[in-house]
Amino acid sequence: MDVPPKNAPRLFLIDAYALIYRAFFAFIRRPLINSKGENTSAPFGFANFLLQIRDRYQPDYLAVVFDAGNSHREKVYPDYKATREKMPDELRFSLPRVRELVAGFNDALVELDGYEADDVIGTLAVKARDAGLEAVIVSGDKDLYQLVGPGIHLLNPGRGGPAGVAPEWIDESNAHEKFGVPASQVIDYLALIGDSSDNIPGAPGIGPKTALKLLEAYGSLEEVLAHAGEISGKRARESLTENVEKVRLSKQLVTIMTDLDVDLNLENLEVREPDSPRLHRFFVEMEFRRLMERFSPTEVVGEPPPDDSTSSRVSPGVMPTIDAGREGEIKGVPEYPGGQDTVSDNLEAIHARHELITDPDLLENILIRARELGRASILVYTSFPDPHRAALVGLALALEPAESFYLSFGHVPVGDPTLDFESPVINNLPDMGSNVLQPLLDFLEDPKIEKVGADLKASAVALARAGVKLAGVGVDVTIASYVLDPGRRKHDLETLCQDVLGFSLRPYSDVVGVGQKKISFSEVDQETARSYCGQQVDVVLRLAERFSVELEAQGLGRLFRELELPLVPVLTRMELEGIRIDTDFFETMNDRLGQDLTLIRQEIHKVAGEEFNLNSTQQLREILFEKQGLPALKRTKTGPSTDSSVLEELAAEGHEIPRLML
Repeated sequence: MDVPPKNAPRLFLIDAYALIYRAFFAFIRRPLINSKGENTSAPFGFANFLLQIRDRYQPDYLAVVFDAGNSHREKVYPDYKATREKMPDELRFSLPRVRELVAGFNDALVELDGYEADDVIGTLAVKARDAGLEAVIVSGDKDLYQLVGPGIHLLNPGRGGPAGVAPEWIDESNAHEKFGVPASQVIDYLALIGDSSDNIPGAPGIGPKTALKLLEAYGSLEEVLAHAGEISGKRARESLTENVEKVRLSKQLVTIMTDLDVDLNLENLEVREPDSPRLHRFFVEMEFRRLMERFSPTEVVGEPPPDDSTSSRVSPGVMPTIDAGREGEIKGVPEYPGGQDTVSDNLEAIHARHELITDPDLLENILIRARELGRASILVYTSFPDPHRAALVGLALALEPAESFYLSFGHVPVGDPTLDFESPVINNLPDMGSNVLQPLLDFLEDPKIEKVGADLKASAVALARAGVKLAGVGVDVTIASYVLDPGRRKHDLETLCQDVLGFSLRPYSDVVGVGQKKISFSEVDQETARSYCGQQVDVVLRLAERFSVELEAQGLGRLFRELELPLVPVLTRMELEGIRIDTDFFETMNDRLGQDLTLIRQEIHKVAGEEFNLNSTQQLREILFEKQGLPALKRTKTGPSTDSSVLEELAAEGHEIPRLML
């Protein structure tokens, strides 16, 4: 993509929600999830958008513009955007993270209460053009083509991958390529065809081809309507003559406002150096390794200590990992350090045979033997601790001591996350729902074959999310340990192996790393996973054999079989079912809080003696320090500060507007 040389300083206006949605849905099939279970797709994608804008286009000024209403279009047309799907909860929860990200980049965040971002962008673009700047609108929204003209450009950022869309710079020379009309006719064109995404009606029955012919013949929408009775095509003629007001309403709805009360404050919009320490802390929390490295402090005192609490709290069947860490650049994971293996000599047998399975044809003989034995130990491995949200990575099976198999389902390359249309380069088994894996599903769901495990409930939940109903729950070594010795310090697999069998399993931190270099279990190479998981599932089988004997010897077998084990599927179903909440109650609470906020806003405006945008730092500063005459307690480069600490201190002094705002 060729970017024209600058003729004047450039103001980049970023359509926040357009890019947030694009980032979120780019990873919809394999969302980025950090170790806390938080979906980080939108913050990750948005961070890279911001960096791309800065690195590639070097803007002089920049604003990230958010929606804050429908610009009162719903008052003109109550069904405006009525057909839009509700924003996914995971995306809605990401919005504060994106705002935090924008603050870390020291970029201006602009929103006007009650108005859509398109209208704020349109106003700022026109003001920038009139001030002698070039405005560059960053969005893929088709409505914004109407603004393209001298001094106003459009940048569609595109998306990556072999099937992706290249970035596109749109100006007067190529704006017509989108719809077949110049930018000056986009409003009329959209008014004729309507817009299903915004529920704008248009002229029923008139599609893009007919709209182009009409505008080519008559030049404008008003001329089309004035000559509607002369149009030769019966369908178009009847639609236009019968829906004149509907078409004019559609034009009103699609027209972007360019005259809102929004200041073009170039001092606030000037591109500044990012707040690197703040961004580094943010990226550490999000677990974006490559980005945290880019913004790492110049002086690093030391690596953060390992989080030992994770391995003690999380069962070995559902691995504590970081899915969002796929975007890092870790070269691999360490093997046992030579001469320092803490595993004692009696572990030799456990290394005897751990086979990696990526070919469905190899499963037949394994499953036949499992049916003959009537028992197998299993462990399920997922990308991070929460089995309700994590992706299935692998399944380990052990049939006899020193004989285990690791079935690989979801291993991915280490490095940047890949979009859903990019082909994986690692050979895995197909999804659990495929026909070729039906024998495996039959085995897992067969109640006659006993499944031995560690935290079988978590394994059952993870399998259920993959479409498998685990049946035949047998010995769960973590539960058996508790029944035998409730006072034991821990009941996780690593502790039981050390306490009962007398040797140490390979530490989890040795496999995935710690601190900033911690990776997802899905990023662990298959050979390492084969060895690690093979050892664990082998230990489960050995512990189950020993605990079964001890339970009977201590007279606890019946308690274990008839009380403890039957609870496993019950608790599994409870977790999968979840908790029902009273949505009407919470909607009522939301409405009440909204009304309370409206009353507070009205009271602030009453005290101030005029209406103003509470989200505008410039307007708030003018009200507090110029018109109300309050003392400026702290100053920034652009004037008196209005941050929370200042408002708190002013409220404590008895000033009404700061008190109401808090």
